[in-house]
Amino acid sequence: MNAKPQLTHHNTSSSSTLANASAQMRLSAVALAALGVFASGAQAQAASGVAAANQATSSTSASSGDGSPSLPRVEITGQRERYRAASTSAGSRTDTPPENIPQSIVTLNRNLLQDQGVSTLSDALRNASNVNSIDSRDAWNVNFKVRGFNASTVVDGVAMPGYFAGFESLIAAEQIDVVKGPAGALFGAAQGQGTYASTGGTIVLSTRAADPLRAVREVGVRLGSFDERAINLDFNQPLGEGWAMRLIGEVGRTGYETEGLTQRHSVWAPSLSWRPDGRTRVVLRLRSQDTKGLDYSGLPLTGTLDSSQVTVPRSHFIVSQGQPDNTLESRGVNLQWTQQFNDVWSGQLLLSRQNVELDQRGMWLVNATHPFGCFGWASAGVAGNAACGTRLWDQFSTTTVSPALTARFGTGTAQHTAQVGVDWERTRDDAYMAFPNFFGNLDLAAYNLPSASYAAWVEPTAPNPPDQQNTYHSRTIYAQDQMDLDGLHLLVSLRQSDIKITDVNVSPVFGQNNVTENRKFTPRFGAVYDWTAHLSTFAGVSHGVKVPVGNIFSTPPKPETSLQKEIGLRLKDVGGLSGSLAWFDLARENVAVGDPANPGKSRQTGLQRSRGVEADLRWQASPALAWLAQVTRMKARTEEDTTTANVGKVLFNVPERSARIAGRYEWLQGPAAGLSAGLGLTNHGRLAGDTLNTFFTPSATLWDAQLGYKAGAGRYALRIDNLADKKYFVPSAYFSGGQVIPARPRTLQLSANYAF
Repeated sequence: MNAKPQLTHHNTSSSSTLANASAQMRLSAVALAALGVFASGAQAQAASGVAAANQATSSTSASSGDGSPSLPRVEITGQRERYRAASTSAGSRTDTPPENIPQSIVTLNRNLLQDQGVSTLSDALRNASNVNSIDSRDAWNVNFKVRGFNASTVVDGVAMPGYFAGFESLIAAEQIDVVKGPAGALFGAAQGQGTYASTGGTIVLSTRAADPLRAVREVGVRLGSFDERAINLDFNQPLGEGWAMRLIGEVGRTGYETEGLTQRHSVWAPSLSWRPDGRTRVVLRLRSQDTKGLDYSGLPLTGTLDSSQVTVPRSHFIVSQGQPDNTLESRGVNLQWTQQFNDVWSGQLLLSRQNVELDQRGMWLVNATHPFGCFGWASAGVAGNAACGTRLWDQFSTTTVSPALTARFGTGTAQHTAQVGVDWERTRDDAYMAFPNFFGNLDLAAYNLPSASYAAWVEPTAPNPPDQQNTYHSRTIYAQDQMDLDGLHLLVSLRQSDIKITDVNVSPVFGQNNVTENRKFTPRFGAVYDWTAHLSTFAGVSHGVKVPVGNIFSTPPKPETSLQKEIGLRLKDVGGLSGSLAWFDLARENVAVGDPANPGKSRQTGLQRSRGVEADLRWQASPALAWLAQVTRMKARTEEDTTTANVGKVLFNVPERSARIAGRYEWLQGPAAGLSAGLGLTNHGRLAGDTLNTFFTPSATLWDAQLGYKAGAGRYALRIDNLADKKYFVPSAYFSGGQVIPARPRTLQLSANYAF
């Protein structure tokens, strides 16, 4: 349960027949290449082309020196490194090689997602340094963090409204980019994120759209532990004259070790595209995503981390009898029009409308004698516990309009990619939090842990209209120039944001209205210097801004600001090794903290900082063997707070160290051709279970493994997580911490996809 309404204070922040034919064409091209280069003694180089070739081009026949004909020359080109992206638009909103951007960006391409068989965004993001993991039982309560602070989630150029990125489906994902740090509020002010924004970074998902150049017919099925099951499809149909339509979808369910807990989902992503020529591209994407399942508040410390008096089974479910499901409904439309006017100028227009509705009903235990009653979160002990409940309803409607002009030109020895544009966004956020019996009591009976059953659900009375009626307006005007000259790559971005917050609380109990108009300049600048074709240095500074919502402020809130300084090294294809090493310092100011003079309200005097080093590496050791690694070491602390007890505390649920290494081998020839195997190791340090650091969950090291097989039009995979079945706990974000979640045990997942 995320206490978003102003009731509690937060201190924490494809494959197809064409693909099969393409594979046969590559094998034929490889055979020709091997024959042609054998005479020149470069057979090893041709073998390297086998694994990575995505395109084969042949020249006309040539004659040898004596006039006799020779074999045609065949060149094989393509991406040598399986997990490295040649370019991304996530870091600058223009298509740019990642190594030319003066800021840490980690790209997770479709090859990686398919090889590891990931089905959740959290599973994918463990391959990027310094991104926290989210258990899907806890995804109702918390968002992703990057470098210790909240990150926005952007899908096809639009910041998603709400708090629910952990539920974001990957069924249509083509690529995921993680931009580290605020990046000058790259995608507008991201006020559609409600209380979350891009202070720590931006997680950018790019999805597959209708393609007029090829047909796709693919269906798949997934089965797994705890009765997991899902079916999916991907149908793309060219319609002629540059038109195409596509439908991607999935319906399924996920079970858990927690008895009686199941989450069901359905995802539909239709799209329509029009490419009448090489200058015009129009793409219309629709989205419909539903998630349903009972709320999960975690388990108390008593009986889990502390089992001295009683042991609570990991599978125990604290849930009220007759408690309704949580529901999350997300609907959206996204129109993108790109127009090339001439050799220099192009235009881009993005129009979007996104709607999200959350209805969350939760139940938890407190010590029946706690002076704060049901507001005494995480106070449950061995005996004498009361059952409490609440209903949180929230509806977001966000409209986004983003026109831009881009110019590519040269001045002297410099090549420029310049862009000017406007981001306009309006979000309506209506919400309420209602409690049974007004104070939240479901039953004052003295429940002992673990109990066989808990109180019957009592539906709270919903206020009509909602007692929180909020609107957020933001308008950002920006200008950006990327300059490339003789091994030096410069980026300068200037953004001026005007943000108006109308935060209306109808309830006289919690009501204090905040109506503020704010203006903030957020520059971003940096440089990359190429020492060689394979080694470069980068340095950058970026600013961010956010107007806080979701708190009751004693005085109208000021903009919350963030500043990141970063320097680093990058490698590009050094014997197949690419990646980055970075040092960063990220500070967040004007953080909302409790106001000691006005209990239950907040004031802005807080300062939080994360500082450390991190590395992300990709290594194509051979055509058949690929590796990735990421490692983080940092300190994330509260440095200023009106409550001196918070000063120096580790940020909630943020590890000071984390790492992952994973490898994958694919048999390219012989009787095992088409078979692949992967093995991974992930580690994270201890995690603070609350803002006051009263307890920590222990560090954990986990193994995962994958097996894959491709035969004809079929693709089959086995994925095993937590291979050694390690039993451990992680913090629960329910009402900002204080309880724990039993981490998922060993899970198996089988999948089969067939293209026809």
